[in-house]
Amino acid sequence: EALSLHRDAYGQDTPHINVVAVQRQLGKVACERGQRAQVQGDGEAAAPFFDEALGQLLEALGAQQRIYAAKGRSSPADKTEGYEHQEIAVTLGQLGMVERARH
Repeated sequence: EALSLHRDAYGQDTPHINVVAVQRQLGKVACERGQRAQVQGDGEAAAPFFDEALGQLLEALGAQQRIYAAKGRSSPADKTEGYEHQEIAVTLGQLGMVERARH
């Protein structure tokens, strides 16, 4: 519900740090649910949770890249500056944790 409210407030396709924060949290919760399913011995039930976690985190990463790369560019031709932002690193780390938990 929070994600829907934020998207309504900021625009469906507008990258915003508040939307990213909600997506990252949803990804973390989905990963934890997948891990719980694995512990209970139900790997089949865990897969959709891990898929959801990856989807949320990849969407968050895409938005972060648009947000921080745009701020970090010194010129329109510079496509790399801004991609090394710490928030992007956190999201990449969370993606790694999901993959590690899945396998």
